[in-house]
Amino acid sequence: MQEQAWHRRPVAEVELHPTGIEQSLPCILIIVVTLAVPCRSTSQNLSAIGETDPLHVGGSVSARAVIYSADEIRNRREPFSWVLNGTVNVNVYDVDLPFSFTYSEQERDFSQPFNQFGASPTWKWMRGHVGYRSITFSPYTLAGHQFLGGALEGNPGLFRFGLMYGRLQRAVQEDTAAGRFTLPAYERTGYAGRLGVGNSADYFDVIFLKAKDDASSLRQPPRTALVLPGENLVLGFTGSAEIVQGLRLSVDAAASDYSRDIRSQTVAGEENSHLAAFQGVSETRTSTQFYTAVKAGVAWTMQRFGITGTYNRIDPDYQSMGAYNMMNDLQSFALGPRLVLFDGAARVNATFTYRHDNLQNKKRATTRRFMPVVAIAILPAPQWGLDIQYTDVMTSQVDGYARLNDTTLLDQSNPMVSLMPRYSFTSGSASHSFLLGVMLQQLHDNNAFTSRYAEYNTTNFNLSYTLALSKLQFSLTAGGNTTRLENAGGVYRNSGLSLSATKSLFDQALRLNASSGYSFHNAGSTFTASAGAGYALQRRHSFSAQASFVRSTAGYYAKDSFSEITLVLGYAYTF
Repeated sequence: MQEQAWHRRPVAEVELHPTGIEQSLPCILIIVVTLAVPCRSTSQNLSAIGETDPLHVGGSVSARAVIYSADEIRNRREPFSWVLNGTVNVNVYDVDLPFSFTYSEQERDFSQPFNQFGASPTWKWMRGHVGYRSITFSPYTLAGHQFLGGALEGNPGLFRFGLMYGRLQRAVQEDTAAGRFTLPAYERTGYAGRLGVGNSADYFDVIFLKAKDDASSLRQPPRTALVLPGENLVLGFTGSAEIVQGLRLSVDAAASDYSRDIRSQTVAGEENSHLAAFQGVSETRTSTQFYTAVKAGVAWTMQRFGITGTYNRIDPDYQSMGAYNMMNDLQSFALGPRLVLFDGAARVNATFTYRHDNLQNKKRATTRRFMPVVAIAILPAPQWGLDIQYTDVMTSQVDGYARLNDTTLLDQSNPMVSLMPRYSFTSGSASHSFLLGVMLQQLHDNNAFTSRYAEYNTTNFNLSYTLALSKLQFSLTAGGNTTRLENAGGVYRNSGLSLSATKSLFDQALRLNASSGYSFHNAGSTFTASAGAGYALQRRHSFSAQASFVRSTAGYYAKDSFSEITLVLGYAYTF
């Protein structure tokens, strides 16, 4: 997961110590140097230049203060805290440049004042990308990986193309100062392209991606064997087409030639052809491995009936430097029927998925899962309806390269059934809604050695009523719930009641809210209450205040009873 964050580091870093921040605060607030919001991925239409205003500036500034007090326990937060933040968006010819800042009593070390910027201008059938961008060619090649560089995509007529070049990952030096450890990373650059025919609905593309780490980008070699400079070449294709009306086929496939260490010894391709699939295109090393991934689907859609089928296979350790961590070592089959009955009064949607791993018998055990999902919606009249859902996860294991021990054999099912009837009606200016939820779930273990400790049964009931008075701009919701859980530790019960209300005044300029709740369980009880108000002045200024109170008896968060009071005050200005 660390790898996903490396490329997100900014191009430039300026470390300002707390004292410097305090002295420079006025300037910081003016130039908004703490940039925390990436540039939006909207396209900029260059053809609009000269037809619209060249410059627009907008944004907001907000301040919030929190006052906290606790009785009978240690404070779980600071007695007083505050935060000042804001966003500014500068739009130049439809190019968005967003800025933001955050300043509080805790955030005084602005170590990354520069953020990531990018633009995606469009002109007729072309779209360009420059700066920090992310694009997708297919799920197994270039798939949403952010890069710093440039790209161009186009769809002139039936012709489709895409090109990309940039830095996929910045170099991160190892840091062990003050007892912390930052996992290092080599700088990684890459380029990718796609060429095909079609449009956004029906298309076929051939894709390639080549990426490589710079082994000299770190001042000293990493001390961990987990970080190695690698190289990757990926070839793939993707397509989707409606063969006949209502019948659509789709496919995504790729082959990845991945060298985990570019410093490893090269080998003769003829003698080691099993190590690489792209002889003559990618250099084969002792650390080179070859992986494939494929996903194919078929969908048949009619007015009252439909069915989808999907096949997915991803080799163990499949990787692409153009995609973030993805699930691998799996093969799955899925079937999804859909049915509409009685002129739409009943709808049935289902999915049945079978999945297993250990495709190359590298694991001690093969895990198999069958996952059915069935959802039924019954709508006999506009006033009421019933939703029924059944799900299950049936997991079992069989021998892999070793014989399994019966005492640890995994053989479980986790069925869940939920019923949700609802009823609503309108009387004059008042509308009434009733909702009942019933959920039954259990874990059943077929292993006699572990079932005693693993099995459980859960039952939950939830009932709510909502009254809405449109003319008075008032709503009231009351509810109750109860849960029963039985497992090896005994029986646990939790029940509660809740009441909430909202009221608007002065053409919704002033909004009031209040709520309370009481829950009781085996270990004690908890009472909560809150009240708040929000006021908008001339659509630019908004004020808010929210107070909450918590009273808990023994056994909930602490051994003894305690109370907490929190007050939150806020102000925001929009320009």
